[in-house]
Amino acid sequence: MRGKCCLNELHHRVRNNLQTISGLLKLQSFILTDENAVEALKTSEHRVTAMAGAHDKLYAGGSLSTLDLKDYIISLTEFITRSYPNKVDIKIECPACTMHIDYAIPLGLILNELITNSMKYAFKDLEASVIRIQLTAGSDGSITFKYRDNGPGFDFDQYSGASLGLKLIRLLCGQLYAELSYSRKEALYTISIPETAGKSRLNNFS
Repeated sequence: MRGKCCLNELHHRVRNNLQTISGLLKLQSFILTDENAVEALKTSEHRVTAMAGAHDKLYAGGSLSTLDLKDYIISLTEFITRSYPNKVDIKIECPACTMHIDYAIPLGLILNELITNSMKYAFKDLEASVIRIQLTAGSDGSITFKYRDNGPGFDFDQYSGASLGLKLIRLLCGQLYAELSYSRKEALYTISIPETAGKSRLNNFS
C-alpha cells in the first residue's frame, strides 16, 4: 500500500514538473517575434504536454502503470488542435481499453507529431479539414495504429530525412519495435506494433 502511494505521488510530481516546463515554454514564446522560433517553442510545448498528459491520466485513474487510452487520445488531440486557428473534424476509432504508460507515451508523442504536421501543412486551400485516427488490436496482442487526414499527401521519402518531426516519429516507432508505412495516395500513416516480451499492450475494460 505504501509503495502504491509513493508511485502515485511520483507520477503526480512528474506531471506537475512537466506542466511547469510546458508553461515556461509558452511564456517564452510570448516574448519572441520570430515566427519560426515561436513555432519551434509551440511544438516543444506540445511534446512536453503529451508526456504530462499521460502521467495526468495515470494519476487520475489511480493506476500504477496503465491509463485509459481512448481518453488520453481524445484529450491530447483536443489540446493540440485548439492551438491552431483552423477548425478540424476529428474522428477517433479506439476500443475501450487501457495501455501501459511505457507504450502510451511514445504513441502520444507520435500522435502529437502527426497532428502538428496536419494542422501546419495538410489543410491549406481546403474548405473542410478532417483527421481520422484508428487503433485496433489483433488476437496475437499486436496493435495497428492508423492516422490519415484529407490533405493532398506528400513525398515521405523526400521529407523524412530533413523533418525533425518525421525523424522523431521513426525514432519512437523504433522504441515500440513498430513498422511504419505511409501511403501518399491516401495520406495514410500505418504503424504496426508487435506484441513483444510476452506482455500485452492493450487491456480491455471489463
